[in-house]
Amino acid sequence: MNVESSTENGVLEAIGDGQDQAPDGVLVPESFQVDSAKTANWLVRKILEFRRYQQKVRAWADAEIHKAEQEENHLVQRFGGALEVWLRRALEEHDGRRRSISLPAGCVGLRVEPTRLVVSDENSLRVMTS
Repeated sequence: MNVESSTENGVLEAIGDGQDQAPDGVLVPESFQVDSAKTANWLVRKILEFRRYQQKVRAWADAEIHKAEQEENHLVQRFGGALEVWLRRALEEHDGRRRSISLPAGCVGLRVEPTRLVVSDENSLRVMTS
């Protein structure tokens, strides 16, 4: 099946069997060669398009990740205490020795975190050690 195309100022004249398709649907015939300023320009333009697209997708993904983190933090701040109270009660009801409960959405549990020192003001620490 051959499809005639005047896409990209005639650089790709006939597209059919023996073609390579890029991820975005840009059809590039197997016979395509960079053999003139016109074909080199087409290739450079496509490469730059893909780079701009990558930047756009990364920016969108970063914004979505930030949004998801904010929503998660909001839920933890708003309902984290209630979840802990419910969990402690549910653990006591089972046998008191369990540390987690499996739920359809995942496992929720308590873990012991080792004691650690958090220095929030390094200037005060310098004064104390001097």
